[in-house]
Amino acid sequence: MQNTFPSLNMTKKEYIQRMHRMFAHYGFAECPLPLYHLSWMYDYNVTEVSAYRIGCDVAAGYPFLSSVRENR
Repeated sequence: MQNTFPSLNMTKKEYIQRMHRMFAHYGFAECPLPLYHLSWMYDYNVTEVSAYRIGCDVAAGYPFLSSVRENR
């Protein structure tokens, strides 16, 4: 996985698709983050690695913004 800023390397659509594939690859039946959260993370250049960590936190019941603060 690359740790570069997503908007410099891919479109928003590609970023969202890659995140969906990543969550599926690691056993999630569905992405724990809604599209507006994924879109927000793309707009704020959240890396795929950090976005995955945030999604795991959200799936475990932590609030989205708290997880963003901890994983940026």
